[in-house]
Amino acid sequence: MSVTDLMRAAGRGDLECVKRNLSQVGRKDGNGQTALMEAAINGHANCIPLLEKEIGMQNKGGWTALMYAVTGGNADCVRLLLSEAGKKTKEWKITLDGKIFILPPGMTALMMATYQNRSEIVELLLPFELGIKDRNGNTALMWTVIQGHASYIPLLKEEIGMQNNIGWTALMCAVSGGNANCARLLLSEARKRTMMYTKVALPNRTTFIFSPGATALMIAARRNHPEIVELLLPYEQGMIDSEGHTANWYANKRSKEGDYSRVRKLLENESSKCVPPPPKESVFLRAFATVGDIEGVRKHLDHAGYQDSNGMTALMLAAEKGYTDCILLLEKEHGMQNNEGKTALMLAVRQGHANCIPLLKEEFEMRDNDGCIALMHAVREGYSKCIPLLGEEIGVQNVWGCTALMFATFKGHSDCIPLLKEEIGKRDNHGWTALMKAMWSGHAKCIPLLEKEIGKQNKWGLTALMCATRNGQADSVRLLLSEAGKQTTKEYNDFPPGTTALMMAAHYNYPKIVELLLPYEQGLKDSKGHTAKWYANNSPREGDLTQVRKLLENEGTERVPPPREECLLMASAITGDIEGVRKNLDHVGYQDPTGMTALMLAASYGHSDCIPFLEKEIGMQNNDGRTALMWAAYNGHVSCIALLEEEIGKEDNDGMTALMLAASNGMTGCAQLLLTEVGKQTTREGNGLPPGTTALMLAAHNDHPEIVELLLPYEQELKDDNGETPLMKAAEKGHISCVLILKVKTEGQNTGGQTALMKAALNGHKNCVRLLLSEAGRQSEKERNGFPSGTTALMLAARYNYPNVVKLLLPYEQGLKDSNGHTAKWYANNDSKGGNRSRVRRLLRKEGTMRLPAPQNPGDVLRLRERITELAIENESLKRGLLSIDYPQEGAGKGPLQLGQKISSLEQQLEMYKDRYDNLQKTLIQRVQEAKSTTICIVCLTNPKDTLLQPCGHLCACSNCAERIMNQTCPLCRTPIESVIKAYI
Repeated sequence: MSVTDLMRAAGRGDLECVKRNLSQVGRKDGNGQTALMEAAINGHANCIPLLEKEIGMQNKGGWTALMYAVTGGNADCVRLLLSEAGKKTKEWKITLDGKIFILPPGMTALMMATYQNRSEIVELLLPFELGIKDRNGNTALMWTVIQGHASYIPLLKEEIGMQNNIGWTALMCAVSGGNANCARLLLSEARKRTMMYTKVALPNRTTFIFSPGATALMIAARRNHPEIVELLLPYEQGMIDSEGHTANWYANKRSKEGDYSRVRKLLENESSKCVPPPPKESVFLRAFATVGDIEGVRKHLDHAGYQDSNGMTALMLAAEKGYTDCILLLEKEHGMQNNEGKTALMLAVRQGHANCIPLLKEEFEMRDNDGCIALMHAVREGYSKCIPLLGEEIGVQNVWGCTALMFATFKGHSDCIPLLKEEIGKRDNHGWTALMKAMWSGHAKCIPLLEKEIGKQNKWGLTALMCATRNGQADSVRLLLSEAGKQTTKEYNDFPPGTTALMMAAHYNYPKIVELLLPYEQGLKDSKGHTAKWYANNSPREGDLTQVRKLLENEGTERVPPPREECLLMASAITGDIEGVRKNLDHVGYQDPTGMTALMLAASYGHSDCIPFLEKEIGMQNNDGRTALMWAAYNGHVSCIALLEEEIGKEDNDGMTALMLAASNGMTGCAQLLLTEVGKQTTREGNGLPPGTTALMLAAHNDHPEIVELLLPYEQELKDDNGETPLMKAAEKGHISCVLILKVKTEGQNTGGQTALMKAALNGHKNCVRLLLSEAGRQSEKERNGFPSGTTALMLAARYNYPNVVKLLLPYEQGLKDSNGHTAKWYANNDSKGGNRSRVRRLLRKEGTMRLPAPQNPGDVLRLRERITELAIENESLKRGLLSIDYPQEGAGKGPLQLGQKISSLEQQLEMYKDRYDNLQKTLIQRVQEAKSTTICIVCLTNPKDTLLQPCGHLCACSNCAERIMNQTCPLCRTPIESVIKAYI
């Protein structure tokens, strides 16, 4: 039968038209659809009472109006159709609105609702369809966990423990899909086994067969879900399937997909001792506590006190999330500890939930397995707001003697220190202080707050200064120079008694720290008679120790007294402590042994508020010639620049300016404020760059395109002392963005006769070579680095074995000879360097002598091609988005209206991208037309044209590209290509 007027009216929700056509009630179309089903799927509840005679009817697939209402998410319709509950579908495939829905026979409305995440409808259907199975034995619970909808599990708890026809449980379904949140709520199903061989698809689209007797743990191991393996291990470890395999065997079964290392490590010592699975009600109690569901917690309070395999209770889970209302209900669990000895209070403060502390006072001063109290857990995470509420615990020390203050300083939480001042001066079991802990992890900002601990030594005689030195913390060392001169009293980590901080700095190769400590500790000897110089010359450390050895080459014996109050001024400057700076203004002007001042340190850390108090130090320079402005510029502190403008124009010992330092470190904001320094050039070699280097060159060398664009109008004509330009610096490093900006003209050669193209080729930067092909054909004018005059970029690429670069350059430079008469082929065949050079040699085996002229603007067309590729990818992505809107994919949970809106939105985006794609395609065709007169292939922009396209006769492509575009259209005229003819030019 065909669709009736009544069906159409019901689908539209046209109540009057429905009334006029009630004589058609009971009729079905060719698929067995009724008017009631049309009303239900489209959410027209007002039509249902008029069509009640059709209630209970099913279409050819066994679908009812109730099922259609569920699929459409229409709860009002579901309420009117509950009398259809309990019916099941018949077919696997059902076509609805042109879409194919793949569902197993025996599906119920409840299963559909849980699968599609229809929460309101699930609650409506529960009393009627709970416990029903589909033809495969799957329950609504199994369908919900397949989709990962953990919130429905407590509602479907009566189905927990049920198994389908092959023995799978809901837990196994959750595990197979990697849904850990669902698995946590289904742990009571642990230890159940499958009953038949089961084929499961793996992530790499291969399949794996599980034997009868497989467990959820085995499935988790094979599917590579380490979090779930850890969850199930206590309950199922050691169990074997029908073939004697354990979870460990499944984890180690040879597999090509993913990294199984975590799963294998968890199971490498799989025991045979298991604990019983938890009761489902206790699992639910903990689940409700985790999400803060007060009513859920209240319903399951009879199971309070249960601890899982890790010792966790519902109270601990609620406290960890900060759910205070749940904590009040779970007082029975107060004082319980998990396997690590942690209490609910500890878990709460670790997350900063200060509001939970008053509710858990009974747990004050309880200790975990390490002897730590809640206060220590709070400050370790930096939650200073918890400290006043845990004041009763201040002063307590753990089993190692550590205090809460030590935990705070080790982590660098300086805001906790004033609140824990009662613990200042305490030592742990080995004599370590909070200051030493702070220095070990490099937190200089803690020093001013812990000045009472300066000068103390631990049981080995180590000082805070030595701790800072050991870890290369130069700024911390600078603030602790008052401890200079102290020596260790016992052997420590192979350092004998009498070791000094200077000796450690020499041993660990910290030249800046050696320079700081030298005036105060030079000439001191350890118990073996060794000085710092000996440590520098006998250090086993790798790396270049030249600087350290040079500093200690003439180590003297005369020492100056270490500074005292001066260090406090510098400490305040580093931390931005304005009051501390004010208190120590008498020491303004002090420079440490490296020449650093308090102003420089404040500027380096961006503490602009301190600068006005230290203005007497403006203009001072450290041992390297650096000023406070330079430090601010290098670190990007824009707010400090205007306050230090008197220093603009100054240069350090290498001729570096503040602008250069900002440019080298990519600090655009600072560079914009320092443009009055443009045009300056360095006077000495530094950081591998020759004298004459400019700010623009530094930006290009370090790949900072924004600054390159800023400085280009001012410095593009300048060259360094080697004759190199900013473009050469960028090309040498392969910085494509900078090359595109700097390639404003064809450049010359440096003093060694090299071009930017040669620099890129020498280092194998293919994309930069492509952008610089306009320089192809040039030859060096002088000998450089063992290469004779006449060397080309192609020769360099051949010598250093860069086949992709050789392929790019070959059409333009083949056959050229250097001053020794050697071609690129000779360089490929006569190199002593190792490696496989077969590709380069094959490319140059028949090196010819006919060369193409260098292309003039290869970068323009390249940019267009890249943009078109990007848009093509976006275009395909949008198409896939349209195709994916199908049940049961990501559109499954949405009603027809929502799906229609999504399709409309995607279609609009697709049209927009099509327009942009077409415009760029037209531009590319225009550029290609301009390129018709050149001899380069317009497809790859690399090889020479050598192939005629038939029947149009255009000579526009190379033989390689012609093969690729065969049976497509000509790039120039869009005529279909029927054949190609090689043209020997």
